Amino acid sequence: MDERLWSVVADRYRLGRRIAQGQAARGGATYIAYDLHLDRKVAVTLYSAGGLQGRSLIETERADERFILVNRRLARIDHAGIPQIQDVGRRGDEIYVVTALVEGVSLAHVLSEPRHLGLGSSAAIGAHICAALHAAHSKGVTHGDLKPANVLLCPDNTVKVLGFGSPSTPSRPTTSRPTTSQDDAYRAPEQVRGACGFPGSDRYALGAILFHMVTGQPPFAVGTAGTALQGRRTLATESARAIVPETPVALDRLISALIAEAPGDRPRDATTVYEQLLEFIEASESTLVGGFCDPSLAFKTPGSALLRSADATAPGINYFQSDPDDHDIRSHMESLFGLMEDHPRKGQYQLVLDALRQFLAKWSFLADHPEGLHYRFEEAEILLALGEHQEALSRLTALVDLFTKTEPRSPTKACECRMLVGDCMAAAGRTEDALAAWRSALTEWVKFDGGHHPKFARLRQRIRAAELAHGGANNGS
Repeated sequence: MDERLWSVVADRYRLGRRIAQGQAARGGATYIAYDLHLDRKVAVTLYSAGGLQGRSLIETERADERFILVNRRLARIDHAGIPQIQDVGRRGDEIYVVTALVEGVSLAHVLSEPRHLGLGSSAAIGAHICAALHAAHSKGVTHGDLKPANVLLCPDNTVKVLGFGSPSTPSRPTTSRPTTSQDDAYRAPEQVRGACGFPGSDRYALGAILFHMVTGQPPFAVGTAGTALQGRRTLATESARAIVPETPVALDRLISALIAEAPGDRPRDATTVYEQLLEFIEASESTLVGGFCDPSLAFKTPGSALLRSADATAPGINYFQSDPDDHDIRSHMESLFGLMEDHPRKGQYQLVLDALRQFLAKWSFLADHPEGLHYRFEEAEILLALGEHQEALSRLTALVDLFTKTEPRSPTKACECRMLVGDCMAAAGRTEDALAAWRSALTEWVKFDGGHHPKFARLRQRIRAAELAHGGANNGS
């Protein structure tokens, strides 16, 4: 029996039945739960802290922080194609994410039968996915694990995309590994080779899903990582039209462009694909998918949630509304994050510090933005590692107040700043001041989450060691 069943998460969400694997998030267990505060059903997904296995402690903490940050971005998305995130936090050695409960059948279940969907249904489902991807990409969020199991067909004729922000999706390049899961048939070549996903990788996955819906089979077979990539190069020359001759030439070309091996050869954004798919919905008749829903209906009903052209779905609101170069900012952020993940392990702190300062100088309006504060925190942390204690101290002292104002309900970063303020003081020989800063951080953390944060134990060790050293010094005098 599942030990989590009927347990209560965060003193609020009572876990009930576990949702079938096909609808659960990758790397996590999803439950239908009851919100005791608001008297309603929700979905709660529990992930093991650290996401991928085989990480060092520092990598684990960074993965958890990035995962929570991504889910905070997702919580700002209000789109019919993405279940609304309502809460995110920690429970012991797990991270929980609470979303609106949606019901439906997964596209993987529909495609499990040896058949292909009609033109209108395939194009409509693809357009729904495009709308959801555009909403996420506009907020700087990449899916990274798009596949039929993460596409839900709902009774209200809408399509939901699940699984955004899964911590089991690598956030930086990793070494190549064997690839045997059928789900990997939808992963972009760069991801199979070990690179992190980006919006172009999501568009590749969309192309693979479209190919499967139109032809009744994935665009290539799955074996080891090497043979899977070879299969892609071989089968990319065999178009969907060669398998299903009635496939329109324009749709066939669109799918081939989406599953191009080189990212630069794929369509530039989800909006472009969305506009092209609308033409095939217009030309088709309404059809039920598996006798369950008609995904084309949303595009034919006036006032529906998914609109045409330059309305709600395409294009949407940029994440950074104050700067026109939104795409450049996100690209810069992604490359900076990869640098921050890899180079500190090699001791190249100065290289990362220079890159951080270049980023903050170029996008100066981010200085007090919640996203920019995290990079300012990284800058202070690296200054401390380089021995620049006084400069790090002044940066961290300012960040304590900024994090407290911007994240009043989740003061984790403010607590970390207080802990590092103590580290700066201890490095300068100010033991009593360091103890005061550490105790302040300890008090806030206990108040916030009962002391379950991974850094809580290390903070207590710092305090204990300082108390012993300080007491010993007094006794010696």
